[in-house]
Amino acid sequence: MITVKSDIAVFMIIAGLLCVFFSCSSDDPEDQIKKLVVRAEKAAEEKNKSEFRDIISETYKDEKGRKRREVIGLLRYYFIQNKDVYVFSRIKDIQFPIETKAEVVVTAAIAGRPVNSPDDLKNINADLHRIEFVAEKESGEWKVTSASWSRASIEDFL
Repeated sequence: MITVKSDIAVFMIIAGLLCVFFSCSSDDPEDQIKKLVVRAEKAAEEKNKSEFRDIISETYKDEKGRKRREVIGLLRYYFIQNKDVYVFSRIKDIQFPIETKAEVVVTAAIAGRPVNSPDDLKNINADLHRIEFVAEKESGEWKVTSASWSRASIEDFL
């Protein structure tokens, strides 16, 4: 069962992953996604709430019916409850069904100490997730419009 704490952590990653979409200099969508992952990890680890607030769409709604305001509240709660946040992620799939819409699958490990490789996951307690999210361009910026997640295994990171 996924807890509120892990829901918040996963959403942090989803939201952070999109931060790079509108700040990358490359026009190549694949490059934007790669930079997005790096920036998302940094935003989560630095507990940068404003970074996430800017990229969540006003029309956001996830599979549990949560809307933008609720998700922002969950992020604030998560940052208060966790002293340290470290993220290790892998992009599994990127699709652009239309130019203004991205469908992304990522695996993310969220831990209280650094994770540098899949092997590290065998020796620490980390939340492992498979994250699927949709981002759409709104007024020229990529915004998270929906997301879902489920448990992942260490093998998903290989």
